[in-house]
Amino acid sequence: MTKVTYRFDAIDGGTRLTVLQDDFGAPEAAREHAQDWERVLNWLRVYLSRSEPSGAPVNSRPDRLSD
Repeated sequence: MTKVTYRFDAIDGGTRLTVLQDDFGAPEAAREHAQDWERVLNWLRVYLSRSEPSGAPVNSRPDRLSD
């Protein structure tokens, strides 16, 4: 089992999210998970940067996460 730690830091214009996942049994598993985190966080960054036609950020509508 791995352990995931999240850290949120205020930065100019937003928030920095740092994700640390450790306690892997093999270095290859750690590399694969790092690639997966990068892909998911990039998807999330793009998704949250979109806005609804009303101008409201997409993340203000949690029921719309499947869009």
